[in-house]
Amino acid sequence: MVIYAFNKRLMEYFMKGKSALTLLLAGIFSCGTCQATGAEVTSESVFNILNSTGAATDKSYLSLNPDKYPNYRLLIHSAKLQNEIKSHYTKDEIQGLLTLTENTRKLTLTEKPWGTFILASTFEDDKTAAETHYDAVWLRDSLWGYMALVSDQGNSVAAKKVLLTLWDYMSTPDQIKRMQDVISNPKRLDGIPVQMNAVHIRFDSNSPVMADVQEEGKPQLWNHKQNDALGLYLDLLIQAINTGTINAEDWQKGDRLKSVALLIAYLDKANFYVMEDS
Repeated sequence: MVIYAFNKRLMEYFMKGKSALTLLLAGIFSCGTCQATGAEVTSESVFNILNSTGAATDKSYLSLNPDKYPNYRLLIHSAKLQNEIKSHYTKDEIQGLLTLTENTRKLTLTEKPWGTFILASTFEDDKTAAETHYDAVWLRDSLWGYMALVSDQGNSVAAKKVLLTLWDYMSTPDQIKRMQDVISNPKRLDGIPVQMNAVHIRFDSNSPVMADVQEEGKPQLWNHKQNDALGLYLDLLIQAINTGTINAEDWQKGDRLKSVALLIAYLDKANFYVMEDS
């Protein structure tokens, strides 16, 4: 199922001629084939490899506020976008960008017996997917997709399916055990090598039990210390309950209610307000 999802209010803001569109485009990278080395794959290691391939276009841009901030550089990995990223845009140029990125701004929902998923990204070949793991389901990315869907009344049913799937992931036995272990012993999160002890924020959509992304037959090492994703999840879940999107029948299913109570206790015991994110 493909659903058109674009925030109209954001579009209206851009159409007023605001140059803030540069900020949006500055975050667009086309992740080509890359392979991170070492025991742990991180965002930094992926982008370091991308930037060292020599395939990127190096451009300099004028700052939005040159009196306060200097000009800045962007390494553009998408040949399709290298001539489209500018410091300022006319109304016609913005419209051209909307046409160019129309397919990119569509969310592809994957329906399976165990849930409805928004993949962080999709790839044309299995090799690229395996190397980046952005074909997995990421909690944060899926929540952003949910926000886009729920903003359109016509997509409310799909939005709820996505949120309930994420709730089921957070309620799996493995996730509940991680929460309980940290509640019993918060020191399990101390230091860098223990990031796998944190509540996980990414899983394999092809797994009926929503297991970790596997590498050589075992869970791939990943820095799951990402409390911002957990906070966004709780915020959106509470909003859905307040608006009646989620009802008593929904939260009484399985261990959903239990997992919410445990997650709040987990964040408290972890001292989330001083705990460094990945």
